[in-house]
Amino acid sequence: MMGANEPKPIVNRGSTATLGSSGAGGLGLDAETFRRLGYRAVDLAAAHLAGMRDEDTPVFTPMTPGERAALLDGALSSAGTAPDEILDRFAAEILPHPMGNGHPRFFGWVNSPPAPIGAIAELLAGAMGPSCAGGDHAAIYVERCAVRWLMELLGFPTEGSMGLLVSGGSMASLTGLAAARHWAAAQDGWNDRDEGVHARPGEPGRPPMRMYLSSEGHGTLQGGGAAGAGRGCGSHRRGRWGLAPGRGGPAGGDPRRSGGVVPAVLRRGERGDGRDGGGRPVG
Repeated sequence: MMGANEPKPIVNRGSTATLGSSGAGGLGLDAETFRRLGYRAVDLAAAHLAGMRDEDTPVFTPMTPGERAALLDGALSSAGTAPDEILDRFAAEILPHPMGNGHPRFFGWVNSPPAPIGAIAELLAGAMGPSCAGGDHAAIYVERCAVRWLMELLGFPTEGSMGLLVSGGSMASLTGLAAARHWAAAQDGWNDRDEGVHARPGEPGRPPMRMYLSSEGHGTLQGGGAAGAGRGCGSHRRGRWGLAPGRGGPAGGDPRRSGGVVPAVLRRGERGDGRDGGGRPVG
């Protein structure tokens, strides 16, 4: 008989996985079970990537209402799900309906296709589970090296420069805007982290900040300006300009330093050749 606090075995095909034997929250797997599940996951991934290049594989397969409901309305289980069952459901309900960006004929959006070596790297990173917020461990120095490589490729000065690897363009815009706001505040003689964006009651008002971006700036900065407004600029304080042909810079001259505002960030958007024009604080 098993005691009340002993881990309960879940019997899978080929072996017994004892959840709760190690790790927090009963998520531990013995090494052999982890290896078997990993091989099965790799087989699924390899077959999927190879199948994308078959002539009869559609670029995109729309989901039926029932298929959507099965994923959207799934009930929260109180007992959890066996790992093999999770892989079964993934193979049957999720893998047949990718976004399509791995297909050779996908031209619907800017998302890059899945890279097999990237999938392998994700497995290894997930196995280590590091936090790169600080510390003296290998992942910290791998990130700094990768960021330096990107600087060198772009011709960006590496001496005294730092960077972060983030999840995508939207988070990069938010992070860049936060850095630009801090820089602009320091140039104006105050600290946005210590004092906030708005002056305290009784203190003299601070000049408003303005974000300059081209008409081709990223969607997080256009329209309602969620990113810009969230960083304290406000959607009504965005300066825009058209791009000069072939140069990627503003047409008609520099629009900055007008109206008594503090220029915080210059965002060029995409250049005429389709490459990202980058962004930088302005002085």
